[in-house]
Amino acid sequence: EIFPTMNSNNINNSNEDSSAAAAAVGMYRQKRLIDTLNNAKGKHVVGAATSMVTLLIPPGTQLVRVTKLLTAELSAAGCIKSRLNRHAVTTALKSLQVRMKTLSVLPTNGLACFADSVDCVLYEPIAPLNRFVYLCDSEFHVDALLEQLQESDSYGYIIIDGHGSLYATLRGTQVQELGHGSVHLPNKHKAGGQSAPRFQRLRF
Repeated sequence: EIFPTMNSNNINNSNEDSSAAAAAVGMYRQKRLIDTLNNAKGKHVVGAATSMVTLLIPPGTQLVRVTKLLTAELSAAGCIKSRLNRHAVTTALKSLQVRMKTLSVLPTNGLACFADSVDCVLYEPIAPLNRFVYLCDSEFHVDALLEQLQESDSYGYIIIDGHGSLYATLRGTQVQELGHGSVHLPNKHKAGGQSAPRFQRLRF
């Protein structure tokens, strides 16, 4: 295959095209994953009604928190009365524990985890997750991933108070912080019985 000679303009256009292509591939893969997870409902274990684990971990979450949660849920799963359901839930949680131990840091956009008695999937979504979710149900919960595929307008906003400012964008339900600043204002003073000129000199 022969590629055309590229000048600087070609290179810039190529980079933009590559970014657009990568974004399209990411959206396609996420859609395929959502379809696969939706089709997995009630597919594997008969009698294991609520054994499908959904764990959404937003960026910035401490992995210790996730480890403690899985340990606590695994302990609680031992009290499930149904033998089949208990086995399915504990198998899913143990597989998640094993996979999580291989991680030292979270991906940039966080991590979406889906596990049942047969499969365990860890996936970095195309946009940052904005809430922590743990559910053990009869289906995988993919609403957060689905929302990221929906086109929506993007809004910018600035929040300012007496302590600082925050700059961010909002697209759908996804909030992306762009920057923040802080300010230290002098405390208010009471003049008391001092003369106005003297108080002015003391303050400034």
